[in-house]
Amino acid sequence: MAPVPTLNDWRALFRAAQAFRELAPWGWMEDSHLVGVQDPVTGEIGYLSVLGKLGETLGLVVYLGRKGFDSYLNLLGADPEEFEWDVYIGQRCLTLFFEGREDLSSRDLALIRKLGLRFRGKQAWPKFRSHRPGYEDWYLDQEEVRYFTVALEQSLVLATRLREEPELGEKGPRGQILVRVSGREGDSWEDQWLPEPPPAPLEPVPFVPEGLVSSLKGKPRQGIWEVDVFGLPALIREGEGSPAIYAASFLCVHQESGFVLNSSIEPYPTRFENLAHWFVTTLGESKLGWPEEVWVSRPELVAALGGLLGELGIKLTLVVELEALDGAKEVLLGWLESEVS
Repeated sequence: MAPVPTLNDWRALFRAAQAFRELAPWGWMEDSHLVGVQDPVTGEIGYLSVLGKLGETLGLVVYLGRKGFDSYLNLLGADPEEFEWDVYIGQRCLTLFFEGREDLSSRDLALIRKLGLRFRGKQAWPKFRSHRPGYEDWYLDQEEVRYFTVALEQSLVLATRLREEPELGEKGPRGQILVRVSGREGDSWEDQWLPEPPPAPLEPVPFVPEGLVSSLKGKPRQGIWEVDVFGLPALIREGEGSPAIYAASFLCVHQESGFVLNSSIEPYPTRFENLAHWFVTTLGESKLGWPEEVWVSRPELVAALGGLLGELGIKLTLVVELEALDGAKEVLLGWLESEVS
């Protein structure tokens, strides 16, 4: 379990948050205008997005490292008219939102009382959360409090400079981000233009046993199957005092008929680890024969299923849309959301 922040840790973070609220950088900064702050301890860069230009949500989101940057790009690419659970569930970031008192938990309020702080107003109460892919948003640990304090303090420097010199954000080379970089001791800072982090390589999922693969070869096949793995608006709770885990659905649909060949629920953080085994089970239980081709719409599934399907001689195709599967997915999500509400 990660170390718990001390009251002094929290006090420094709330002090930085109050200074950020008083500066109100959303008056001149857009949420799409990323700047960076390097962690002086780990060297990891957090990518900062100031929220509040439209006045609806006030705060700061810090996307952590490459995974955080990817989740920011996914957010930018999402359909603004449609809530996508995978975009929300897959975030890696720290958030500060200025909320009303009624939006804070009893744990938030107890901490504020211990610190002897008072806030008034609908968008005045600081609310901090950590978002990890596959987990519900949770309270910060000690390392997150430490870095978030640094990020807020350096965001004040960057925001003030951008207010005084609006064109500063456009001076760097294309594809590079203005980042505050610290000295070895974290007591001196400078501006650097650094390239966007390179894409993270897709990690192949552990392969199914060789004997199982060989037993499946030589089967006749025809038609196309559509396969997807996606997040669900459902949480799996394992105990008090720790964040719940989001669920993910495995879904396989026969393209021509629209028949659901198999579906199951898995924990979101480990959703790809058992996918190859699950697909083998789907093949074994299929009443509609085997496919000559499998369609997927996510690059991660190419990494997860590519080895298995290559061994079986089944073509794997990455497509933009899974029309047959999307119909079944819509029904499933609609049912779950009605159950939750």
